Amino acid sequence: MFLNFINYFRGFAILLIVIGHLFGTVKVFNYDNPYLNTIFTKSIFSLISGGTSLFVFISGFLFHHVFYSRGFNFKKFLINKLKNVLSPYLVLMTPLVIYQLLYVPRYQKLHSSTGEFLKYLFLSLYSGTMLLSTWYIPFAFLLFLSSPLFIKFINSHKSILIYKGFDIVIFQKFFMCLYLVLFFNKFEIYFSKSCKKIFDILAEYSFPIFFLHNYVIQFIYPAIGFEKESGYIGLILLTVLTLLLSIAFAFIIKKIFKKNSRYIIGG
Repeated sequence: MFLNFINYFRGFAILLIVIGHLFGTVKVFNYDNPYLNTIFTKSIFSLISGGTSLFVFISGFLFHHVFYSRGFNFKKFLINKLKNVLSPYLVLMTPLVIYQLLYVPRYQKLHSSTGEFLKYLFLSLYSGTMLLSTWYIPFAFLLFLSSPLFIKFINSHKSILIYKGFDIVIFQKFFMCLYLVLFFNKFEIYFSKSCKKIFDILAEYSFPIFFLHNYVIQFIYPAIGFEKESGYIGLILLTVLTLLLSIAFAFIIKKIFKKNSRYIIGG
């Protein structure tokens, strides 16, 4: 059964991810000296940054709702993730990593032989740290590979982990996820048609946006001198522009490659 409130939640999650990655571009948050930021800015930054954790929650929810409920088949599940997650990750990341290692001075220094080049190519793809949000893909794939353990955990009704620490951020994101699920589930009937349409589009293009907004922020904006202090108004405007550009690029790729576009941009 298709769940509208989860679809809207996914659209909202990608919105937060894009906003969180634009803080540095518009210089709203002082990364060099965080203590100079106002309490308001610190609060907003804390709530919005780490938006990828919402994707983790949604993935877990849908794993149970879709794959577990229908009868879990690990082979089919993994093949699906190889095609729709790992393939676009490698297609979009590999050329970038090769370019960085060959032409960017600080990365050129890392290798002096073919063997070292291949080593850093592998490590870069393994870590996913060349772009802002792609660290999540290697992490997600570890979760996919661990899915049989999650199935055993669900069936056993026992605790899979023993908690021995306290992390405010984890609790913040956990309760934020619960709040947003309840919010979208309770109030989706009151959303206007235009509001629903916006969330539907964001949700439909969420995975392509997840990949493509990195290129917009890290390469297009610096190339045209778009990184400047512009405050919260600039943050809002640049968020809209980034989403529109990412969706436009995804739309063009979809038109060119049709169904095969999911192997390139994940949707």
